[in-house]
Amino acid sequence: MQTMKKTDVCTRIARWALFLQDFQYTVEHRPGKSMRHVDALSRNALPMAMLITESQEGILARLQKNQADDEELSSIRDRAMNNLAEGFVIKNGLLHKELNGDTLIVIPRLMQNSIIRQTHERGHFGPDKTEKLLKMNY
Repeated sequence: MQTMKKTDVCTRIARWALFLQDFQYTVEHRPGKSMRHVDALSRNALPMAMLITESQEGILARLQKNQADDEELSSIRDRAMNNLAEGFVIKNGLLHKELNGDTLIVIPRLMQNSIIRQTHERGHFGPDKTEKLLKMNY
């Protein structure tokens, strides 16, 4: 069994693997499309972008206000409006950073802890998954 050859197996999976060793069975892959009846239990129902605790308009308004109030971002924002800030653009009234082909929202310092907390609480992800989700969006 491949699972037991890994060095970082969580204890729950290790217990399952040990329990299953007593049985004769064949593992067969079933594509997710054929398992729609259990998708609600095993997958997030909505993409991360839709899991917002406050209204979309509220978050955007707060981001715009805090970007404008942040001294460092305010000067970058002013330059970006005149296409003078390399790697930064204004989209929908918000300052974004262009990085590796992605356009990411720039989060003001005042909101960083709150965004990290909200991202974590959307699925109670561990630190690695939370960091990955943050890097995809901000």
